[in-house]
Amino acid sequence: MLISLPKVRGIYRYNVLMSKMTWLNVGGQADVLFKPRDIEDLMCLIKDTELPISVIGATSNIIVQDSGIRGITVKLGKEFAYIKCKDNNSIIAGGAALLSNLAYFAGEQEISGLEFLAGIPGTVGGGIEMNAGAYGSDIASVVQSIRAVNLEDGNLYEFSSEEMGYFYRGHSLKGRWIFVEAEFKGVSSEYELILQRLKEVIDKKTKANQ
Repeated sequence: MLISLPKVRGIYRYNVLMSKMTWLNVGGQADVLFKPRDIEDLMCLIKDTELPISVIGATSNIIVQDSGIRGITVKLGKEFAYIKCKDNNSIIAGGAALLSNLAYFAGEQEISGLEFLAGIPGTVGGGIEMNAGAYGSDIASVVQSIRAVNLEDGNLYEFSSEEMGYFYRGHSLKGRWIFVEAEFKGVSSEYELILQRLKEVIDKKTKANQ
């Protein structure tokens, strides 16, 4: 099948078997898998194609049908997996950064409040989409601002946590989005105390999975 695709700086892959990418090892082929180079590359793709666009993350909570995925499937790659300090106990993370990596990075910076993320599989983008949470905490309680590209118009927007309208395992934002970056806020604490809380989270997760 021939598909006309926009010129991009990222990577296109064709007829990708999704069963080799999902945690459950099921699913048919995606017509096209696209990993954008950066936010601008992603925006250009969306603006320059009329093909349907789907988004996947770490695939820890999705099931792909045997019939596969038509059109273009976007997956943020390593270019969006960065985690860095900002200031005043704030951390910036890309949409492809793993939530567990974010939790441990915060601990190394002696920033507390994100320990619960250590036990949640998936990425920052996916966590923002579903307001991921565990042990009495959730994304809404620690995220300050979110940058997202609209899948209809291809433009970049920024939202506060309040504007997201978070509720249990979801949000009220209208439209279809791909969350490319977020700022998280914690509180200062001692490294050893954070390390202990991280251990408690992992121990609880291990026991729950037994």
